Amino acid sequence: MPANVAAEVRIHSATALSTSLAYVGTTGMFERAGFTRVAGADATSARRPRWIMRRDLAGAARV
Repeated sequence: MPANVAAEVRIHSATALSTSLAYVGTTGMFERAGFTRVAGADATSARRPRWIMRRDLAGAARV
């Protein structure tokens, strides 16, 4: 099944996020675009956890 896979950076609203980290996206941004969390990634960005996000393309509406 075709799918997009992406990594994101999870942020807390009270924490400032560098634009160099934000370009990959946030959990909420990916979820609003139809992605779901698949698994936690071993990698971190600035000590912040990352998730592997997936969006199935079969029958998906274009965003």
